[in-house]
Amino acid sequence: MSSMSRVKQYTFFIAGAVFMMCSTLSTYGIAVVTPKLLRQFDAMQHYTLTSLMASIGMLLFLPIVGKLIDSVGRRPILVIGGVISLVSSVAAGLATNFVFFLVMRALITVGLACLTPMPSATLPFLFERKELPKLYGIQGSFLALGTFFGSTVAGFLGDNGLAWVASAYPGVVIFLAATVMFILCPDVPRKPMPTIDFGGMILMACMVAPIMYVASFGPRMGWGNPYIVGGIFLAVVAVICFINLEKRVKSPLVDLNLFKNRTYTGALLCTFLMVWYQSSMRNYAPLVIQDVMGMSAAASGSALLPRSITNVIFPVFCGAWVSKKMKERSWKALFITGLLIAGGNIMISFNTTNTTLMVFFVGFGITGIAEAFKQSALTPTVQSTLTAQNMGSGMSLNTMMGSMGSAISSCVFGAIYSSIVPDPNIIPDLIRGTNAVFLTAGVSGLFVSLIAFFLIRTRKTVEAKTSNEASA
Repeated sequence: MSSMSRVKQYTFFIAGAVFMMCSTLSTYGIAVVTPKLLRQFDAMQHYTLTSLMASIGMLLFLPIVGKLIDSVGRRPILVIGGVISLVSSVAAGLATNFVFFLVMRALITVGLACLTPMPSATLPFLFERKELPKLYGIQGSFLALGTFFGSTVAGFLGDNGLAWVASAYPGVVIFLAATVMFILCPDVPRKPMPTIDFGGMILMACMVAPIMYVASFGPRMGWGNPYIVGGIFLAVVAVICFINLEKRVKSPLVDLNLFKNRTYTGALLCTFLMVWYQSSMRNYAPLVIQDVMGMSAAASGSALLPRSITNVIFPVFCGAWVSKKMKERSWKALFITGLLIAGGNIMISFNTTNTTLMVFFVGFGITGIAEAFKQSALTPTVQSTLTAQNMGSGMSLNTMMGSMGSAISSCVFGAIYSSIVPDPNIIPDLIRGTNAVFLTAGVSGLFVSLIAFFLIRTRKTVEAKTSNEASA
């Protein structure tokens, strides 16, 4: 643990938590005002392209940033990420043409990619390990606040002719938070500066771009479209080539040796699967509430309120519970997370024309509790397998897996929905299609519980017994 004073430690922690909140403010805020900004350029037909470029920017730069954190250190990346976030957020809001806005929109996610791994990759060097679950739980509450207020504040600003402010203000606060973290950042052991894996970067781009293209355009263009089939083929070939290259290069972009640890691999699989239900919740719950139940858009938005409330309140308590016996309880928390994800989504997978909004209130509220357990246990579990020299790359890869899971789940759910619902105006088909999506999301939660039990539990139990014997 660092010799830094407790005041400075908690100041760094608060700055990191504020950044995490503002990252969601930025993501949700820019998403709300993007249509308004695009209409100024008469470019609404490029809305999907805008989202695609933003996703590619995040996924492509996360592994690169992780490598740089471990080699050049945290402070240079904090400066780069803070400046990029500030400039791109302000410039996007003041853009006067579509091309400039598209570039700035992509740079916003590059700035976030630089900063997102920073709090979680640095806290283990400031606090004792037993304190981390509670701290990550508090960070989860900040994330929930950002999610809750992001779209609301951005919508208010956009409706009052201040869309540029909605784009700019998160970047300003992110820059300030990055500045505080820069000043207080501890010295962390680093690897020697690696050679640049240009081949890995190119193949990473060849993986990420087709995957995001297929996920974005597959449901609209059809899965048999030659461009979609070609994208899938290119992504598969790039993955195979990337793995073969990373095994041979001296300084790989992604350290494949990390995957030899089954706890780390299991935690990454949990990260990948835990975000699946969020895609179904965002994209398909409004269809049921508005088109099947005949309720307003405001009502469909209010369905998330119980989730936001539970996601703000419960992380602190879940973190305190995990902290008391972290080695024994972290896998249990992940196991519970999977069960709650499954329960909440299965509850809303039997909808009919008589389903009430209360079903969604309860189901989404349960997933909020699931997020609380996840936030308290997942990051400490990942970090328990990493060293000071690979903490940055390991955490960046974990974040990347979450983003990739969100993209692929959208692709899978789109395929399921499209195969069942040829015409969304036919309500019985719409009900069956959305129910199938929610049920699939619930099954992903069950897989999380299985992974926690069979891959993570054994290692954690052995560590706990070894620790108890040593203390005795």
